[in-house]
Amino acid sequence: MYRLMYNSGVRYVSNRNGVYYYTRRVPYDVNKHYASDRLSFSLKTKSYASAVRAAQSVTQRLEDYWLGLRLQQMDIPAIHLVKTDDVTRHKPIPNDVLKQIQQRYMEANDDPRWLVALIGDTGMRLSEAAGLAIEDILLNEEIPYVDIKQHPWRRLKTSSSQRKLPLVGCSLWAAQQAVNASTSPYLFPSYCDGVTTHSNSASAALNKWLK
Repeated sequence: MYRLMYNSGVRYVSNRNGVYYYTRRVPYDVNKHYASDRLSFSLKTKSYASAVRAAQSVTQRLEDYWLGLRLQQMDIPAIHLVKTDDVTRHKPIPNDVLKQIQQRYMEANDDPRWLVALIGDTGMRLSEAAGLAIEDILLNEEIPYVDIKQHPWRRLKTSSSQRKLPLVGCSLWAAQQAVNASTSPYLFPSYCDGVTTHSNSASAALNKWLK
């Protein structure tokens, strides 16, 4: 028996013969990177609560990965003039291209672009950045930094995910802009309300801009 669990309010979780699976269609704009347009794999548990936690983790990792793919697919003016070695899939975006991307989001100067800048320059996961509190941003230190730590509204993937990351370049600019613009205890109140971090909403906003 194969039974989808959407009625329980949990997306992408299904149950087959007592074992929970993650089932999801690959978004159209990134499906060229996949051999199939549908993901379906076992979460290796018969526990509903464990399946929900595992599915949330998988969803966050997929959204982060797809965001990286979309960044690489951005339409950059005069990209054919950028000198790079033969590029293979998943290779980091060349610095010259990244600078053009950064210039575009500095011109837009809004919270989706601040989020991209923070992720791009620090290596944070999307959910980590979207769930930041104002107190996590230390701008008055000798070297400004962001303090990645667990919050009730946003868990970290592992204990080693707690870390301090320096803010430089565009990430420093983005942090300053976000702190100055926020009227709540959260750095991105559009994506964090103190109860939940809406990383899917953040991802959707970024993907809309990147497509």
